[in-house]
Amino acid sequence: MNAAVVRRPQEALGKVIRRRPLTEKLLSKPPSRYLHDIITELSSEDAVKRVLSGEKGDAKGKSSLMPKSQELDNKNAKEEESRIHRDKEDRRNSEIKEKYKQRSKTERRFERRKQTKRKRKRQRKGK
Repeated sequence: MNAAVVRRPQEALGKVIRRRPLTEKLLSKPPSRYLHDIITELSSEDAVKRVLSGEKGDAKGKSSLMPKSQELDNKNAKEEESRIHRDKEDRRNSEIKEKYKQRSKTERRFERRKQTKRKRKRQRKGK
């Protein structure tokens, strides 16, 4: 393939794409997974922000315009967000367990019978 044809997407997409290398071999005959990764990254909010801010990536794919303090702030924000998500999930799980404990023995017995009937019905269909 002509090197000029490959160079153009490398220059245009190289500013935004960080995960996958834009090599001549992959751009000349790209696999479907490679195209999927590029399109996914292009449609991400981070890519849009990088393009709008005029930010360019270096050889390792890291931005050259973002200061270290901002990178740390972003990292801390992500960690805080994941911690909050885990806490919400833990609370939800404990609420479900509490609801299960509050159910009476009769309700649990009735539920087990229904499950047994469904199981037997499936077994009869399989024969």
